[in-house]
Amino acid sequence: MVDFDGRHHFAEYDHFRILDEAHDYRIHVHGYHGDAGDSLTPAWSNHDGQAFSTYDRDNDGRFYDNCAERFHGAWWFRSCFESHLNGFYYKHGEHNDYFKQNGIQWNTVGHHYSLKSVVMMIKPNKQLVHTKEDENIQLSNDIQ
Repeated sequence: MVDFDGRHHFAEYDHFRILDEAHDYRIHVHGYHGDAGDSLTPAWSNHDGQAFSTYDRDNDGRFYDNCAERFHGAWWFRSCFESHLNGFYYKHGEHNDYFKQNGIQWNTVGHHYSLKSVVMMIKPNKQLVHTKEDENIQLSNDIQ
């Protein structure tokens, strides 16, 4: 993550898995370390186990509205978020309206601040790579 002052921040997770469409692309994540702060699995708004929400597939934990529609972007919203890396790109980063917290957010970096750039990288965990001979594992997205 890069903010508009040129500072770089990172959040790394020991475990990161996204299930398939039949499971609404549910995210499983834990084991944070980094210097950005944990805005994906904090105790007060943990996104772990959350299904992916879009404006037309409301899978968030809020019964009275749709977080993807309200904050203009798809994400693993719970009620609604502490992180939202698919938000609007604000030219100068800052937006001070609490109810328009719809930028590229990582709240532990900046609550009313849209990041300048973010990159999400996923690398295979060698412990999770299985051979075709392993009949007990049926993953739709095996790494080959």
